[in-house]
Amino acid sequence: TKWIAWLLIAVATGGAWVFYFADAPTLAVDLVTFDAHLIAYASIGVLTATTFIFGGFMREQVCIYMCPWPRIQAAMMDEQTLTVAYRDWRGEPRGKHMKRTAAEEAPKGDCIDCNACVAVCPTGIDIRDGQQLECITCALCIDACDDIMTKIGKPRGLIDYMASTDEENERAGKPIKPVWQHILRPRTILYTALWSLVGIGLVFALFI
Repeated sequence: TKWIAWLLIAVATGGAWVFYFADAPTLAVDLVTFDAHLIAYASIGVLTATTFIFGGFMREQVCIYMCPWPRIQAAMMDEQTLTVAYRDWRGEPRGKHMKRTAAEEAPKGDCIDCNACVAVCPTGIDIRDGQQLECITCALCIDACDDIMTKIGKPRGLIDYMASTDEENERAGKPIKPVWQHILRPRTILYTALWSLVGIGLVFALFI
């Protein structure tokens, strides 16, 4: 039953790509009546099979080894870029917050080592080990950690969006820049303008 559900999803998401390259209603009728060209059936088969395998079996391996986004993301980052980071100076040393620990007067950081951040990560990394190429900046670890911090009565933001310059300032007890100063700067404005031009060009090409 699970594999049938995967296959239906693969057909609807992967195999359906062929409809972008032909008149969709006509192609749909031709496929049902078996009048479509062999290339159409072959394309649907290949796209369905790859989606089925990638999504059902390879899963996070696709993100780690095949997805270009982490590589592009890393190339576009600088010291002012907001990215997902773990405040190790606040969280370490990590460990369970138990009564006997308090009795032993062993200092503990805010991280209780619950591994909630690892459990929700789609690529299976531990953000507490630092920034990694596999990170796709989905921020699921931020939400998971904030939920735990709320439950144990600690301040949220143990894992949060942070620039490397802010990290240095916060470690030194200095004020950090507001978010808008990281966003509204020449580099990000240029990127936004370039991507907007690409989008406008694609929309224009779609209607000519």
